[in-house]
Amino acid sequence: PSFKKPANWNAIVQDCIRAKNALGLDICAFDVLVQGSTEGRERTNPEWLICESCSAASHGTITSERYITEINKLVLQKYNAR
Repeated sequence: PSFKKPANWNAIVQDCIRAKNALGLDICAFDVLVQGSTEGRERTNPEWLICESCSAASHGTITSERYITEINKLVLQKYNAR
């Protein structure tokens, strides 16, 4: 509930997808540092840094749901490729 998506969230997600593909992983999570607000104003295009990839990220409810969804997609993709 306290998470505030940065204005450039989609660009950060795309960068993470490129990093996942570069690592050759099917599924993973990333720790990302995002530049914060300044003088009480949100930045319109904050800088970010991917600092770690996690192939087994800690699981809360949302993470578990996402992993289940993605694993199901991967299984169907592999099954349909036969």
